[in-house]
Amino acid sequence: MTDRWVLSRAGILNVYQYGDETLTFAGGRLLLRGVNGSGKSTAMNMLLPFLLDADTRRIDAAGEQTGVLRSWMLSGRTEQQPVGYLWVEFERGDEHLVFGCGIRANRSTETVGTWWFVTPQRPGIDFSLVERRVPLSVCGLRSVIGPTAVYTKDQRQAYRSEVRSRLFGGADLDQHLRLLHVVRSPRVGDRIDSELTSYLDEALPQLSDAAIDDAAQPLEDLEEHRRSVAALSITAEALDSLAAIYRSYICADLRRRATEALALVRSVRERQHAERRARQAVTAAEAELAERRQRVSTLEADIQRSSAELDGLRSRPAYLEGQALEDLRGRVATLASTIASATAAVTEREARCETGQRETDSARTTFETDGATLTATLSDLRGLCETAGVSAGPPDAPALMMHDVDGVSAPSAPLDIDATRVAFSRLTTTIALRRSDVDTMRTALMRVGEAERALRAAESDCSRAETDVEAADAAVGAARDTLNAS
Repeated sequence: MTDRWVLSRAGILNVYQYGDETLTFAGGRLLLRGVNGSGKSTAMNMLLPFLLDADTRRIDAAGEQTGVLRSWMLSGRTEQQPVGYLWVEFERGDEHLVFGCGIRANRSTETVGTWWFVTPQRPGIDFSLVERRVPLSVCGLRSVIGPTAVYTKDQRQAYRSEVRSRLFGGADLDQHLRLLHVVRSPRVGDRIDSELTSYLDEALPQLSDAAIDDAAQPLEDLEEHRRSVAALSITAEALDSLAAIYRSYICADLRRRATEALALVRSVRERQHAERRARQAVTAAEAELAERRQRVSTLEADIQRSSAELDGLRSRPAYLEGQALEDLRGRVATLASTIASATAAVTEREARCETGQRETDSARTTFETDGATLTATLSDLRGLCETAGVSAGPPDAPALMMHDVDGVSAPSAPLDIDATRVAFSRLTTTIALRRSDVDTMRTALMRVGEAERALRAAESDCSRAETDVEAADAAVGAARDTLNAS
């Protein structure tokens, strides 16, 4: 939490057997490991809660030793007036706050003096507690961090107030500190059943009757809440089922409407294209109509002018005389044309006779060849009809009656093909009916195949639905078991 102060670092400088040691906390926690007698408990006694309450009489966890500071500073040393520092650092976001204690011992008088400091500056980073390998005196510390940040031995109460104000918002910590001294005692387990409970009760703040009532009211309402939860669970299941059904309906309706909308869009686009084409055709037709009307107007003007000129010519004598001469010339031309036509007709008749003789010979040969081909084709067709199960068969090849005319063999009568046409018409109708039966059978086979595929798809959907129903039943049973368990 960024709104709370958390232990960040701690330091021991020239106290006990420590030279200049900095301890780093991880998330406000510190683990010290070592053999017995290595100084783990001593390090903890030096820092907490000593640097919070500034009580030199309760440094020892057991509360039995006296002169602890003097022992730390003078035992095993040769200096006459050694100086040491203890400090602890807290952090909150980007803010830092350091609380510490300076200690100076005098070997000749066997006395120990202390001073205390509070600063946002960080030892070893923003300032140093050592100058030329010698720890700072109280005056040297004031010159580094400021005179108002340092508290003398007689100002310990002001130091405690500053600690509580900075770290705990001015709250009273006496009960908690007393509890901390109790639980850190090595013999706290000796009377844990008889005394520890009373210590914990004393450390807790007294609860008001209103607070007790407020805490008891939720317990009284618990059964009502459980019934409400059960009813809400049933309602939620019903709403979920309704939502699933309605969601399926909405999806189907949306798909249907989307399909209709797409069809309408396609229809509109097709009609727009048709309208554009129609407009283009109308524009082209109007242009052509205007052009034709202009042409008609021009021709009408030419007709009127030509009619006027012709009326003028007809009223002249020369036109009348020329008209009579023109009639004679027309008659002569007509006679000459008649003679030429008769001569050309005779020549043409002779040529036609020769051509007709050749065509007759060629036609006789073609008739004989085609007759043989037709007979073979009709025989094959008759076999195919029998194979296909067609009741009607093809007719026989028509016969042509011949007789001699002036030594030339010629047909005595036109070839009668009406009966053949009737027979072929009957055969065509029968084949069409047979083809319709075949198409009907193919359609029926296709429908049978589609029905089989639909049946397989329906069986697959049914199997999946049964699986989903079993899964849903299992989920409902699990939910019912969970609800009953709650």
